[in-house]
Amino acid sequence: MTPVRGLVVAVAHGSPVGHSGLVVVDGAPAVGEVGRAFVRYAEGGGPTREELREFLLARLAKYKVPVHIDVVEQLPRTGSGKVRKAELRKLPMP
Repeated sequence: MTPVRGLVVAVAHGSPVGHSGLVVVDGAPAVGEVGRAFVRYAEGGGPTREELREFLLARLAKYKVPVHIDVVEQLPRTGSGKVRKAELRKLPMP
């Protein structure tokens, strides 16, 4: 996990998202990709994308906040429980 990605996840865990699940997929700005985060809320839902983005903007430098935040029902996982980020990267933008 890169330092920026780890920082975003750590800050988000203090948000209304809590520990429901947040995965940041880094983009490559040199080739025009932008940061993207995937959030899975615990039962009962959570904040809107805009509310989560505002929460992160209040606590992080703007360039560290993911440009796209996608809410997903499940985070794909391996047999050992790690998130399959490659599968998340293949999901279309909303």
